[in-house]
Amino acid sequence: AKSIASFPMVLWRFSRPHTLIGSALAIPALHILAAPTLEAAFSKAVLASLIYSMIPSLLMNIYITGLNQITDVEIDKINKPSLPIAAGDLSR
Repeated sequence: AKSIASFPMVLWRFSRPHTLIGSALAIPALHILAAPTLEAAFSKAVLASLIYSMIPSLLMNIYITGLNQITDVEIDKINKPSLPIAAGDLSR
């Protein structure tokens, strides 16, 4: 029997956190590159837009990795058996 305390860890594994790291670094980098000056890159308006773009972007990342896990269960059982659905920790 799996404990309820382990459920947050299962969700963490489902989100594939290593994919979030790339997005969390790329989004601010693109904001800085798009700014006309370095000073403008760190203005309140740009920082607010950064937050407004990060949240949906990271949620879309979780959606895409989750969708992949849901549709590729049989492949993941062979290639990535530690993923939550392939391991049986989550069900479709």
